[in-house]
Amino acid sequence: MSNKIFSKVNKAIYYSEKGNPKKCYSKLKKLDKKYPDNELINFNMAVACEKLEKNTKAEFFYRKALALCPDNSETLNSLGAFLIRKGELAEARSLLSEAVNIDKTKAIYWNNLGVVNFLQTDYQAAVGNFKIACAIDSENPDIWYNLRDSYEEIGEKELAKQAEKNYQRLTGEQ
Repeated sequence: MSNKIFSKVNKAIYYSEKGNPKKCYSKLKKLDKKYPDNELINFNMAVACEKLEKNTKAEFFYRKALALCPDNSETLNSLGAFLIRKGELAEARSLLSEAVNIDKTKAIYWNNLGVVNFLQTDYQAAVGNFKIACAIDSENPDIWYNLRDSYEEIGEKELAKQAEKNYQRLTGEQ
């Protein structure tokens, strides 16, 4: 990918980060017309569409980005997380499993896989996923919160209390 395209995508993303996802979407849409098979543009179109609650378009662009680069762990994770919110858990689990197989170092990937397993009532698998996520990023309160809930589901009350303490330490909540 050329530096010119990368630079233009970054400029578009800037608008979204500054609270103007419509302008981001508009800039990316122009780039997409010129470079329809660019994975970075399609991925960021998906993110922009999601922020604008254009979910059908978001899914289209995530899937297009994934088709252009099937081994992109970030796209696999993002589409997986999107599908969790849609309630399509089986496909989300498959995509998130692929993401963690490609890149085992991202806590968010393990956390999202844990969420799917939790929602599918596979609490033991969820505990395993959240423990890995905590080992990678022990400062993320959301992971501790999820781990706590998973421990509670499998009857591990003491471990749930420890996870709760970590959550409270990080959030300041009592």
